[in-house]
Amino acid sequence: MNPNPFDKLVEGMLQTRMVKDTADLMQKAVEDCIESNILINNRAGGKAPFISH
Repeated sequence: MNPNPFDKLVEGMLQTRMVKDTADLMQKAVEDCIESNILINNRAGGKAPFISH
């Protein structure tokens, strides 16, 4: 699959398990008062800003 030009989510490319795992890690960091940064690559689904929503 080719996500270029990174202007929309690419059907079948986004791994919902990866999103859930990331959200779980973020929740745990908040609960433990740990500052965290999440990097989202366009190749994870086609357009990083859409993935973060």
